[in-house]
Amino acid sequence: YVFVRVAAPRRWVSGLGLQETEAWRPWTSGPTSQVGGYTVAYATAASKEDKANAAVAEQSTLVFATVRGAGHMVPYTQPQRALHLVAHFLNKEAL
Repeated sequence: YVFVRVAAPRRWVSGLGLQETEAWRPWTSGPTSQVGGYTVAYATAASKEDKANAAVAEQSTLVFATVRGAGHMVPYTQPQRALHLVAHFLNKEAL
């Protein structure tokens, strides 16, 4: 197994000074609702270009998510969790 440490990336994202809008929590997937990983969300300010585009909200969100048991090769080692994560991203749904 290859394990990617989560502490350093979390500290880096926290160091950006963004407002946390959703606390660190597990996300679940599959028919048994197993823990698929963990996620935290932050509010980000919209850029000038985004503000000029009426279809974009005034505030965007940065979501940091992990996939439990995946290592570097998420689609290879955890394909169902990877699909769940990508599907929610593409459909703009919360995990």
